[in-house]
Amino acid sequence: MRLFFGLQLSKQTCLGIEHWTTTSLPPLTRPVPLVNFHITLAFLGNLDQRRLGQLTRAADEIRFQPFALILDELGFWNKPGLLWLGCKEPSPILLSLAKKTKHIANQLGFASDKRNYQPHVTLARRCESPPPAAIIPPCFTQEFSNFVLYESVSTRSGVRYDIINEWSLD
Repeated sequence: MRLFFGLQLSKQTCLGIEHWTTTSLPPLTRPVPLVNFHITLAFLGNLDQRRLGQLTRAADEIRFQPFALILDELGFWNKPGLLWLGCKEPSPILLSLAKKTKHIANQLGFASDKRNYQPHVTLARRCESPPPAAIIPPCFTQEFSNFVLYESVSTRSGVRYDIINEWSLD
């Protein structure tokens, strides 16, 4: 099982982002389907299903207040050719939640990402260059009251993210 902790966006936000990308940006090379929009908190990698209970018990102890994010920054990473939507000012609660989930991953012996955390929603993959500036700047407000454990499942038609477990923040 390939797992990661993440934040699930509302259907309304996903539809808004999809509409914005199709009306404000040129056609994208490999757009991510809106059903796969999410914000990763901590990538865990491959997990033996027998250790799933240990992971969920550790996540049961996480306590944070619900919070809101404003997704208002379009970004591009050259190396993977990734176009993303993020936030100019990430919530301190989000940053603490990401740090806590990464700490759990490290405590349980999972190899976690060494890069600085940049909360984002992946919009497209394998882009050769960043797109020109958006016609309309992005601005999406999303409230979060829970976090989830996703399983990344590879299929013939692409990757699918299944929710394995969900925790309330309050």
